[in-house]
Amino acid sequence: MRYNPFTDYDKHGCIKLPFMLFLSLGYLLKGYVIWIVSLSYRQEPAALLNIFYPSRSDFYGALIIGIPALICVVIFSVRRVNMPSVFQWLWYKIRWLLMLSAIIQLAFSVWQGNISLHNLQHVASNYAVFLDFVLTSIIVLYILLNQRVIDVSLEFPIDTDSEKVSMS
Repeated sequence: MRYNPFTDYDKHGCIKLPFMLFLSLGYLLKGYVIWIVSLSYRQEPAALLNIFYPSRSDFYGALIIGIPALICVVIFSVRRVNMPSVFQWLWYKIRWLLMLSAIIQLAFSVWQGNISLHNLQHVASNYAVFLDFVLTSIIVLYILLNQRVIDVSLEFPIDTDSEKVSMS
């Protein structure tokens, strides 16, 4: 048995979402997370944004790139029993949508010029850029290869009470 029947399943018999998946999603939404945290900063909200995103175009780019991950958050939050079939179809594609979000972030870093052979040779000067590239690559591999994420994406909660009534 791969999963513990007492702790790894929710009340509908589906595997619980792994914590690392939530962390990965939070990292893919880093533009939105920094924006929300900066809004809660009382003295000067723009100061915190300027630390992470020196130019407005970088910040807006991070928000646009985070849209597929934001769609995943919406899908995670509406994953309930008896939802329309559109959400079920989207749930079965959730892994690919998360990977798309991470790959878009990697491609944006390369396109922007943050990742190049020169930057990789001088890791000490661009440590944050290199760390972002490595973490995003790890997220892609995690979503692609982790068996629990694969199993979670193949299940959608169904109402067991309505099945009992229909079988009677």
